[in-house]
Amino acid sequence: MKFERDAGRRLRTLPSHGGRRKGPVHAPLLPPVRRLARRTIGFSVVAVVAVVLLAAMLAASGLLAGPAQRMAGETLQRMVPEGFALTLGNTDVRLSWPPSVAVTFDDVSLAPGPQADPVATVGRLSVQIDPVGLVRDNPRVAGIAVKGVHIDRAAMAAFNAGGDEAPGVPFALSEVPERFDALFAAMRRWGAIHLHQEGGLRLNIADSTLVLGEGGMVSTLSVERLTGRADARGNAVFEGEIAFDGSISAVSGELNVPRADQPSEPAQLLVTVDAMPFPWRRLPTLFSEVAADHEPGAERPPVPTETVLELVHTPRDSAANVLRATLAPQDLTLKLGADDFVPLGGRIVADYGFEDRVLSVEPRQWSLGRSTFELSVRMRDAVDAAPAPGAAFAPLEFDAIANRGRLSPADSPEQSLRFAARARGIVDPAERLVRFTDMQMQSDAGGASAEGQMSFYAAAPSAVFKMDIEDMSVAGLKQFWPAPVARGARRWVLDNLAGGRVVSGRFDIVEPLRRRLPGTNQRVLGDTEIALEVEGVRFDIAGDLPPVRDAVGRIEHSDQTTRMLLRSGTVFLPSGRTAEASDGVMVIQPEDENGLVGADVSVRVRGTAAALGEIIAYRPINAMQYRAYDPDDLSGNVDAQIAIGLFLNGGEDGPRPDWTVDMDLSDAAIAEPVDGSLLTGLNGAVSVTPARAELDLTGAIDGLPAEIAMTIPFASDVEAARSITLRLDDASRETFAPGLDVLLRGPTPLEMEGTGAAFDVSADLTSAELLLPWIGWSKGAGVGARANFHLLLDGETAVLDAFSLTGGPFGAEGRIAVDGKGLSQARFGSLRLNEGDSVSVDVRREGAGYAVDVEGQAVDARALIRHVRRQMQQSGEGGGTPVTVSASLGTVRGFRGVEMRDVRTELSIRDGGVENLSITGTSDTGMPFSVAIRGQGAGRRVRIEALDAGGFLRFLDLYGQIRGGVLNASLAGAPGGQLSGPVQMTGFSVFDEPKLSQLVSTRGDGTASLSEAVRRDIDTREVVFDVAQANAVFAPGGLSIGQGIVRGPMVGFALQGQVYDRDGEMRMTGTFMPAYGVNSLFSEIPILGLFLGNGRERGLIGVTFKLEGSFERPQITVNPLSVIAPGLFRSIFEFR
Repeated sequence: MKFERDAGRRLRTLPSHGGRRKGPVHAPLLPPVRRLARRTIGFSVVAVVAVVLLAAMLAASGLLAGPAQRMAGETLQRMVPEGFALTLGNTDVRLSWPPSVAVTFDDVSLAPGPQADPVATVGRLSVQIDPVGLVRDNPRVAGIAVKGVHIDRAAMAAFNAGGDEAPGVPFALSEVPERFDALFAAMRRWGAIHLHQEGGLRLNIADSTLVLGEGGMVSTLSVERLTGRADARGNAVFEGEIAFDGSISAVSGELNVPRADQPSEPAQLLVTVDAMPFPWRRLPTLFSEVAADHEPGAERPPVPTETVLELVHTPRDSAANVLRATLAPQDLTLKLGADDFVPLGGRIVADYGFEDRVLSVEPRQWSLGRSTFELSVRMRDAVDAAPAPGAAFAPLEFDAIANRGRLSPADSPEQSLRFAARARGIVDPAERLVRFTDMQMQSDAGGASAEGQMSFYAAAPSAVFKMDIEDMSVAGLKQFWPAPVARGARRWVLDNLAGGRVVSGRFDIVEPLRRRLPGTNQRVLGDTEIALEVEGVRFDIAGDLPPVRDAVGRIEHSDQTTRMLLRSGTVFLPSGRTAEASDGVMVIQPEDENGLVGADVSVRVRGTAAALGEIIAYRPINAMQYRAYDPDDLSGNVDAQIAIGLFLNGGEDGPRPDWTVDMDLSDAAIAEPVDGSLLTGLNGAVSVTPARAELDLTGAIDGLPAEIAMTIPFASDVEAARSITLRLDDASRETFAPGLDVLLRGPTPLEMEGTGAAFDVSADLTSAELLLPWIGWSKGAGVGARANFHLLLDGETAVLDAFSLTGGPFGAEGRIAVDGKGLSQARFGSLRLNEGDSVSVDVRREGAGYAVDVEGQAVDARALIRHVRRQMQQSGEGGGTPVTVSASLGTVRGFRGVEMRDVRTELSIRDGGVENLSITGTSDTGMPFSVAIRGQGAGRRVRIEALDAGGFLRFLDLYGQIRGGVLNASLAGAPGGQLSGPVQMTGFSVFDEPKLSQLVSTRGDGTASLSEAVRRDIDTREVVFDVAQANAVFAPGGLSIGQGIVRGPMVGFALQGQVYDRDGEMRMTGTFMPAYGVNSLFSEIPILGLFLGNGRERGLIGVTFKLEGSFERPQITVNPLSVIAPGLFRSIFEFR
């Protein structure tokens, strides 16, 4: 086989070499060949050593320093971008290893012009030149070593923009192909020189920094160590360590640049960074509610991210260009609270399309906690959004789609939810703003639409969104609700709302992404507002209280406060009872300085008393701890308002909840006695708190109508109080305090305050009759009066202690005791029945009756007089309570202003009538009187003596026109309650008696008056009588007299007939005899006087008359013919 001369190729140029130093095939050499090889190697080593020694001598002699320095400078100048000036400092030339001549420059700087400030400086730059090529006058750069590079990106950008003051042209995605081409054009030029040179190129970079500026995702990029090596075929590999803001990552990569004579071949760059910090270091704590996480100097550990950057440039086929970046965060966790972390996992594969100039994030599966979704994004230059002046980047439109998603928040009790979402908007890097112009979400639970923006200004980053919900299940709401938004409201909805649907809803989200202003302690709060209309939901009120089901209401959130409004719902209880709930409000307050979240609950609950009793038995009310009861014992209806204040995250050791239950009762009752009494028919208000129960009720206590106002203490600092107003009538009062009917009749409201068996009682007696039957006194209905006393109950005994009666002129102070038999004792140390009274009364039960002792300085006896007169008219056969009265009084006021002194009275009433009465005393003129009554009925005897008859009669209101005289009466009982007997009064005068004046002056029908009949004026202003006597008959309701004679010096009368009857009618006849002293002498003549005087007590001259009609104004009839008929013949003309 024969080859052409130029057919031979070196093995290392063949594909099978693969860049190895040795060939792909190893063949053992024959012994002669091995000897030749050893000799050749030995010669080569000697030659190399000789060359090195020669280069060292030349370098030491300075012969190579000049060429090496010129070559190094020229090499560096070729690397300088157009328009920049490179300044080289001190130069040092020496021999280095691997064998080369190293030209080292100190204090190298790169500036955008000879007079401009540098944009990059290099502490030390070394260019290594191949000594063999240098000797052959064919120098080659074998390596470059750089240390202490400092590049200021801001200054570089200012130069590219045309100066510090001139605005630059913002970068747009559409410019990527041009810049991509420019980048690879520079790489091709540089690579054609250095990556294809014989022997390759070494690169070493150490301790270098690129300052990117504050406010970006990375402020400084440092090269700790980077070594690269290029072969002579355009391939280069590099590896080392770089630091992103101090976080060190391993970096490696490959670069392939074709030769200059291969312009259509692709150039490639592949960079891999292990554990590169995630570009957005704030992301893990962006939604944290912990304020310290948002401080400017807050420590934020980096999130390691596996990053791969792949660039492929094909000059003549842009569609084949590749610009792809892959980011795979490791252990990325979003912090929501101090102990609330949500892992976020996924991979970003971003690929730039050179044909449509769109940046696409390829669909990849992501996980957020338990939720998963497939995310893809497309971005292009924004058409309708102009960049801000001086912006570095142009706005971008984006279209993000999440498919095949399942929402399942870790803290949600609901099943996972399938969903899909799409968001479109604009990213404006210059404004640090992401605007979401259209967001649509669909799921098995319903859909939502939204729009908003996220601003990432360093001072006050924020998120502002508006989201509308239509017909979404509550389960779906729980899954969709973003965890950082209205945390308190979301937490409550997750824990306390179930079932039903959100008919319509609105989220107006305004949340800061930094919770504290930089450099201050001022906390930044969100201003999110939420309004959700829900129906058919289950609504947990608080604690262990049974939930409200089938609820219709509204959820609101504003001013950091969450409100739940309940319009209607039903409470289903374990017992099977139900209650209606409505008008409910729950307010969740912002977290306080101690981290506690307070809530205030108010709800109206209506139902049976048994249902309400069961509801309030649950925590946090737990009413049974204050008073044990059985809900089955409660009846009636209740309309209650339940208010609870508690801390949602207080726990068992937190502050105790505060609550109030205000109930309106309707016909309620308790089957079991309360403090020994049965409560029925209750209507009114009951308010219960952990400290007390307040009752304001009307109803019945043991069947008695009552108004109840009570304070029942549950806390030691609350005093018990009880005010009960009993609306008593006669029947109910007899049940409450039997025997009081002796003293009281009619409706009587009693106001009672106290506890146990002791009450302070105030009784309004205005509508009642107040009675003291033993002395005949009473207060009629309608006369204002009030009694106050301290009531002590002991079994059947009731004591009215400190009794005080007030009302107009009357009053009393004392003590009353009643027992099962009625009134047992009444002692009044001060009793005033009328103005000026000053007496004491002691009433005590003796046997079947009462004994009454009365003592005092003065008393008005008019009521007693009327009472005795009524009792005198009783038959004594009507039963009744026996009463004995013993009185000793200094002054007794009677009728017509008459007073009696030193009055001693003994009265005994039995069988409803007076049995015995003894009264002694003296009149105000000093004249004694006495009244004695013994016996009853037909056996009664009455004896009356009074030495001042006129005063006595006025005192008793029997007759008021008499002055003086001596009265004697002796009466005996008769069947029918009558009293009859002689009554005599002597030595008295009659003053201004209108009936007497009427008698002598009134004319009858067509007849003359008495005065005219006797032809003289009769003065009736004062008529003196020597004696008046008659046989009197007192019958119940009437008085009649017979054989009545009234005689005096001037006139005389003979009277008989009915003085008055039950109807107040009078019918009397008589004879009027003028000048009785002379006229009566004819009756004294024996035998003849019988005819002339018509009897012993009659005169010669007399006029007969008749009185009939009303007792007050009787009609008088006079017979004038009788005046001329003397004596016996006059009787012919008398009236019958």
